[in-house]
Amino acid sequence: MDGMPRSTSPSANAVRYKQNTAASNEQDIGNLSNQERTVIRGADDEDETMTDEQDIYELPCPRVNCPEKIIFCMDLSAEMNNMTFRSRAGDKCCALNLVKRAMTIFMQSKLRLDHNHEFALVILQDGAIWTHDFTRHPKEIINSLDDQNGCTESEAFDLSAIFQTVKDHVVLPVVTGDQSILPPPYIVRVILIYGRSFCCPYFTERESEKLLESSPYFFIDALYVHEPVSGENRCEEIFNTLCDLDVKDLSYIFDTSRNQTKIYDYMAQLLAHPLQRPQQKDAFYKIEVSLQEEPR
Repeated sequence: MDGMPRSTSPSANAVRYKQNTAASNEQDIGNLSNQERTVIRGADDEDETMTDEQDIYELPCPRVNCPEKIIFCMDLSAEMNNMTFRSRAGDKCCALNLVKRAMTIFMQSKLRLDHNHEFALVILQDGAIWTHDFTRHPKEIINSLDDQNGCTESEAFDLSAIFQTVKDHVVLPVVTGDQSILPPPYIVRVILIYGRSFCCPYFTERESEKLLESSPYFFIDALYVHEPVSGENRCEEIFNTLCDLDVKDLSYIFDTSRNQTKIYDYMAQLLAHPLQRPQQKDAFYKIEVSLQEEPR
């Protein structure tokens, strides 16, 4: 099955996000705007009904096209090198090379939209390694990927390592004043590219995740590239685990199995700015043509 469905109902993840951010230390909460305090501390009432989704998902900041600091978290497991994609013309390409091409197009397109966007690279093997600091030169990111010493066999992966690595290398923006009016100088977005069909990721701790997610200027998206779903692999379980990363219901989570076109399509959809795009369940990419003639 290609393109496993995500739940479109208000998830427990949003409530968990509110509870996590409410648990942040008082110094952090003291720096929040009144609007954001209302959103966070509203989670104290566990019996609160989610009749108005805007009470949960509304960002306490203007929806502006500010610069992005985008961190590619690239899976370099052996499966990424062994998984083969075939084009309509019959050409074969491994998942790793295909994703690198899509990443190159993505970075070039983002820079055409705003030359102030920056990109960094984290490679995922047994852990998460910060490999290249922020740059505005896509070729540097791809060259850094090419310089890695091949893919490795991995039987387990701790998602905590991603958030810990990002926390250690990235400074989240701080807005002084009314957050509902003043835009941030930049936002931070992680794009996780995961390519394992038999290794379900897990958390050993979630403190780093909670700290990053407590900022309204942090986002995480994911592209899951996998083998066709079968009883012999764990693709559906892995996809559900990746969906659980969407604690704010603001992420875009995609998956595809041996479909070149969808990888390019999904990377194109990730071009949208997290502060300006709709929720994934509300996004629509087709143009409807009316067959009714215009009155003369």
